[in-house]
Amino acid sequence: MEDKKLTEKESLELIASMIARTKARYLGSGNILLMWGYIVVII
Repeated sequence: MEDKKLTEKESLELIASMIARTKARYLGSGNILLMWGYIVVII
């Protein structure tokens, strides 16, 4: 992979986009978290 110098703005944009993608991938609409919450409360 080629090392490229990023400006501060580019670096922050890259980090923000990576966080957004990770949130969308693992949390989705949040229904899975609600389901686990209900299961834990019931148990």
